[in-house]
Amino acid sequence: MLTPYPHIATKNLRNLRSALLLSLYCLLTTQYSPAQQRFELSSSPDSWLVPLTIGISATGYLLHTDETRLSREDLAALDRNAIPAFDRPAAYFWSKDIKLASDITLGLVVAAPVFILTEFSADYGDLVGMYAMTMALATSVPQYTKSLGRIRPLAYNEEAPDEERTRWDITRSFFSGHATMSTAAGVFVATVYECYRPGSSTAKALWIGGVGMGLTISTMRILSGMHFPSDVAVGMLVGAAIGYAVPQLHKRERNSLIGPQSAPPPIVVFRIPL
Repeated sequence: MLTPYPHIATKNLRNLRSALLLSLYCLLTTQYSPAQQRFELSSSPDSWLVPLTIGISATGYLLHTDETRLSREDLAALDRNAIPAFDRPAAYFWSKDIKLASDITLGLVVAAPVFILTEFSADYGDLVGMYAMTMALATSVPQYTKSLGRIRPLAYNEEAPDEERTRWDITRSFFSGHATMSTAAGVFVATVYECYRPGSSTAKALWIGGVGMGLTISTMRILSGMHFPSDVAVGMLVGAAIGYAVPQLHKRERNSLIGPQSAPPPIVVFRIPL
């Protein structure tokens, strides 16, 4: 049926065409806009962060190879009462099975972000590079204080095997590398995911799961006799700081403030007749 007002129909078609073109333009510029890249490896922070990470990692490796074993005379001279009250209960724990479980769980936690972050394929290479940097720092930083020589709690436990009480790293209790690495991994992936999907249920689950796994592994390290509560508490704090700081330093919005500015997208003006 023909409309009695052909000039109105023609105008409506022009308006519809203009609206569709405008919508198409907005869709294309949104999909390919550089602002959609949330993180990037760039010369801004990495000009000093990469050399710093390499230096910390190399020195940490050298410190990790240091061995200070205890003799049986040293073990006999140990006194639980010399341990601070809040750490003392750990000196009664020892479990080889829980220790093994903590090692396996740590491996799974550290590997998980590599698969979770595949969702963001456009930035995946940058994200993996950032995560490698995070893990290098989380692995190396604890080595600096381990050289202080704090004895592990299992050394005080006469029920633990002598070969464990005299192991090569028995004086490297403070602070926990397992707690540092697991918490750094969890906070890193939660921080990155929250930036891409703010307020999403998955982001909330990753925050809860990331911190929860750090607490779980830390508890395992205490129950296995490998660490005191203060060891894992400091490890979790350091790990959280590393896992949060590395993504923040590589945010694209932050780097664009100190780096060269990209050209703005072209402006298209549509004239919509009224």
